[in-house]
Amino acid sequence: MTSDSNRRRAPRHMVVVPVHIDSAQRKDRLGVTRDVSNSGALFLSNSMFAIGERLEVTFYVSAKSRSGRKAQGEVVRVEQLETGLQWRYAMALVFAEPMPDADEVFAELEEP
Repeated sequence: MTSDSNRRRAPRHMVVVPVHIDSAQRKDRLGVTRDVSNSGALFLSNSMFAIGERLEVTFYVSAKSRSGRKAQGEVVRVEQLETGLQWRYAMALVFAEPMPDADEVFAELEEP
């Protein structure tokens, strides 16, 4: 695969971080990330959001702080996961604006 075929705009950090998800129709949904970059995230949830749906996601990256890092974006991919797993859906979210300092914050959480 050549670098031209790689559609990712930013390095991904493979981290599991709790997220709080709000849409115009549904509030207070929960999930976890599978990977995050400053331009988007792949997260797992038991709530399914539609492609094109706009979300506000709060990433809880520190147990020390009750406030999280917020990002707004649009769902660009939805995948139903196998039956019997803890989470029912995987969804890709592209952020409306790059998340400042995401590389620093999420790189610290990655396993070496």
